[in-house]
Amino acid sequence: MLSDTKVTPRIEKNVIQAFQMLHSHGVCHGDVRAANVLVRKDKSVVLIDFEKSVLNVDKMMLLEEEDEVRHIKKG
Repeated sequence: MLSDTKVTPRIEKNVIQAFQMLHSHGVCHGDVRAANVLVRKDKSVVLIDFEKSVLNVDKMMLLEEEDEVRHIKKG
């Protein structure tokens, strides 16, 4: 999990890219937190727990989630 990992710039970039991929398809994850990000040995990431996800959301909701993603490790 991200919460158990030293977040390097590479991992941070991969987390942001994973959420950007979701957002590019109009999907809002809905539960942005370190426990929902798995980090593989190669430093790639996997997002889990889509129970609260929402499809076809408006741009404002995606922007709010992007802000949450950028603060995921701090809070």
